[in-house]
Amino acid sequence: MAIDIRHLLDGSLQAMVADTLGQLPALNTRLNEAVSRERQTGMQMVKSVLERIGEAK
Repeated sequence: MAIDIRHLLDGSLQAMVADTLGQLPALNTRLNEAVSRERQTGMQMVKSVLERIGEAK
């Protein structure tokens, strides 16, 4: 994330950081949900591959 040097001088960087930190609980919730969906998708893919391997024997 690139920040213009003027944000360091005018104090707005502090406001940006505070805003981002304020959003962390919601971001963590969204992240946890996305990770859970991806984990489920991955498990389904592994299950499918294992079933195909079992059928081939």
